[in-house]
Amino acid sequence: AGFLGTVCANDTLPATFTYTRAVGPYYTCGMYTVENTASFVTNDTATKGSSSATVTVNCYDLTVTKDADTSFTRTWTWTIDKKDDDSWALFDGETGTSDFDVTVDATSADSNWAVKGAIAVTNNHPSRVAVINSVADVIFDSLNATVSCGVTFPYDIPAGSTLNCTYSRSLPDATTRLNTATAEQQLYDFDSSKVATADGTMDYSGTANVDFSGVTVNNIDEQVSVSDDKW
Repeated sequence: AGFLGTVCANDTLPATFTYTRAVGPYYTCGMYTVENTASFVTNDTATKGSSSATVTVNCYDLTVTKDADTSFTRTWTWTIDKKDDDSWALFDGETGTSDFDVTVDATSADSNWAVKGAIAVTNNHPSRVAVINSVADVIFDSLNATVSCGVTFPYDIPAGSTLNCTYSRSLPDATTRLNTATAEQQLYDFDSSKVATADGTMDYSGTANVDFSGVTVNNIDEQVSVSDDKW
């Protein structure tokens, strides 16, 4: 704090000097000890004295985790072709046998690519609520998902508790993409009386890959029954 003032023997004693100093912010959470030392020196004999005090700060964060469940639709289109070009010239009472080839084939078209999943926002603080302004989910590049948390924001997550949300988003194709969920936390400044004033925000994120390699396909018309109207 620098120079605090001068104290004389004929002043009202003891003399107390009060000053304020911000502690933090910390961007890597853990326990921090801030030590500071006050000192005096006399003006004649240069006698010195000092005393130290510490401020302990425990810093906590939020944890955001998520998953990604992909799906898409595969629609099958079928064709059938029957061939036999035999021609028989028979006497009365004779028979001839013809082979008929019935060929069935199919092509497929994929559509309705989509992803859905869960988002969990955990407050790791042991005693304070975490005020959450919003929870968002974005799939690279700039594909905003619909998020539902079942609460109204801003929302207070109790100490040691988790806010569970769900999300969903349609996609243009089966490209593998990075999916990022972000929770915005309201931050506060505290004065020396521990009165809080809202000041700034902090974003916490979690990611998951949107991957269609192991997805269960929603097939439409994947099977046909083949029959013939003769014999």
